[in-house]
Amino acid sequence: MALYRVLVADDSAFMRKIISDMINADKQFEIVATASNGRQAVDATVLMKPDVIMMDLEMPEMNGLEALVQVMRQRPTPTVMMSSTSDDGTRMTIKALQVGAFDFIRKPAGPTSPDIKTVGDQMLEKLRIAVESNVAASIASTDLEEEAPMDPTAKEAQAAAEPVRKRQTAEWQEWQAAMAAQMQSNEAEIIEDKSVVAEIPANEPAQAVTILEEQRVPASPKETVLPPKPQTPPANPVAREIASSSQAKTFEPEKPRRAAVPLVERKPAPAPPAAAIKPEPKPAPRNIASPQVPTAKPMTKPEVKPEVKPAAASMSKPLPIAADLMDEPITPRVKKQSAKQTNFRHLVAIGTSTGGPRALHEVITALPENLPAPVLVVQHMPPKFTHSLAQRLDSFSALQVTEAVNGERVYAGVVYIAPGGLHMELAKDGQGYFIRLTEQPPRGGHRPSVDVMFESCAPFTELQRHSVIMTGMGSDGAKGMKTLMESGGKSAIAESEETCVVYGMPRSAVENGAAKTVVPLGRIAGAIVDAVMR
Repeated sequence: MALYRVLVADDSAFMRKIISDMINADKQFEIVATASNGRQAVDATVLMKPDVIMMDLEMPEMNGLEALVQVMRQRPTPTVMMSSTSDDGTRMTIKALQVGAFDFIRKPAGPTSPDIKTVGDQMLEKLRIAVESNVAASIASTDLEEEAPMDPTAKEAQAAAEPVRKRQTAEWQEWQAAMAAQMQSNEAEIIEDKSVVAEIPANEPAQAVTILEEQRVPASPKETVLPPKPQTPPANPVAREIASSSQAKTFEPEKPRRAAVPLVERKPAPAPPAAAIKPEPKPAPRNIASPQVPTAKPMTKPEVKPEVKPAAASMSKPLPIAADLMDEPITPRVKKQSAKQTNFRHLVAIGTSTGGPRALHEVITALPENLPAPVLVVQHMPPKFTHSLAQRLDSFSALQVTEAVNGERVYAGVVYIAPGGLHMELAKDGQGYFIRLTEQPPRGGHRPSVDVMFESCAPFTELQRHSVIMTGMGSDGAKGMKTLMESGGKSAIAESEETCVVYGMPRSAVENGAAKTVVPLGRIAGAIVDAVMR
């Protein structure tokens, strides 16, 4: 038997065949089931218990995003999404990554597509990392008693950290209790939202799911048909889905974003309420080759008085699901700073890769609107997707979040996301700091590169520079962080292994001595604010 079992979900039989052939070509994988829509994918996940799922976003009856939510409720399974590069496709991809998808690939156009081999290699690599990361996490949680004895120094360090561990455990248990109560109200919201799910006749039975049996290996795989659904399910299709999963395994809901960290008290505070926002306009076209550095006008947004909520509602809801599909944040956004400051003394630079969209959501949305520093971000992502990521983060953040434009001025209180396919550097002229985007060759296979961004910040010793590396495979950022710290960087923060989706980039930064502070994801925003205020 193959090592890892894969479920493939795509509404096109043609694409299911292409994807299955690419996966079957690797002896580490076997296809145990295929599904033609999201509802079938959920049923097949529960029935066949695959190790990893390859799921298309755009499917009938129940799309990939809705199916992902149900998979994470009924049987959490590492899932890699397939996405188009359309505006809708990129927006849904970012949502899927924040809801719980492990990673994504751009969907191949067909067997004759010029990049079909590249896409296939990327898909196999991400499937392998997804399932191995999940297995590693399971082993780590069950084999703690088999660890080698610690030396006296390590024991002392563990004893010193015990109060912190107990406090974090208590906070986690408190959060779980609060989330259990919130899940009830969130499911009710999903049931009421009919705008994102196609209506299906109440008496329509479920379509067949192709199951490749593993008990025997015939000349041609046999197909098993799932039993039909009851003939009298709830009228609403989403209600039917929730009702059918009431006895299924419950997943751990995603941790809600932390509230903005106040600059004065340096402690987490309740999430500030905010006002709804209009869609962010697309940035002006970049002119990378232009020798002139244009002076970008500060981008302003309408100021709206924050809505006052009772204390009981101060905890933000988990990442939106149904209402979220309409591009309307559950928690309204607070107003942005109207006056941009160019005379800042601090600079924050963040690098991340696999698992980054969820990590960035956790950190960026917890930073206060009066943060006296600009934030530069490199997230490994293809072109177009970074624009949707910036829009998505902007709709939930107190800070202004934008995809960086070549030559634009850098202001305190603004987050600049490096565009996919371009390196982002910090530069300076007589008028101040600005963004420089380049098409220099990829560094370590990445463009944008975290190393390139960090290294570009090294010459500006007049700034207090704070670097952060979060979840991601590989080692991008470790060398750049070391260079930055050797030039007098103020602080270097790495995400701890316990919260990383993939503990690759942070591990490299710790092992080469660049990272000076290692904290779990939920404490990174607080560490940034503390560092900026020293």
